Amino acid sequence: MTSATNIKKRSCKKGSVLLEITAAVMVMVVIGAISFQSMMNTLATRNWTITKTLVDAYLSVEVADANAIPFELITTDNSDTTWPTYVAYSEGGSAPAATTTVIGKRSASTNANGVLEDGFDVTADVRRVYINPAGTDESLSDIITIRIIVAYETNGREYIASRTVVRSQ
Repeated sequence: MTSATNIKKRSCKKGSVLLEITAAVMVMVVIGAISFQSMMNTLATRNWTITKTLVDAYLSVEVADANAIPFELITTDNSDTTWPTYVAYSEGGSAPAATTTVIGKRSASTNANGVLEDGFDVTADVRRVYINPAGTDESLSDIITIRIIVAYETNGREYIASRTVVRSQ
């Protein structure tokens, strides 16, 4: 009987060890999943912040261009110059076509050799319009409103940022 009791004790020990290992692996999987989700939440916030900063910097350059462009070139096609082209827009009218533009790069990393690789392009749809005051002729207007609209997407959500510049002769 002593040998039968020893056999039963051994088989119970083997089964309980298997259960303990299974429970430990499950706990480690749960801890890993929670850590991964936490890391992804942190990266999502970081990506939004970087993208928003790039959009704000791009809009600052656009506002500087809108303030610097000669007044008579605002209403003309500037495709052959370095100045941006602004499309006429009237309140309630249809939105002009957007231009997809690379406004910067995000998440550059180093490769195995320690060389910094290019990051991902951050693109946005840019619309540049000018608006004459209501009821005025384009050629007689002393005041023109320039509006720059940037639509971009990050982390699966769409955002719109805009700036308005009022120019007068």
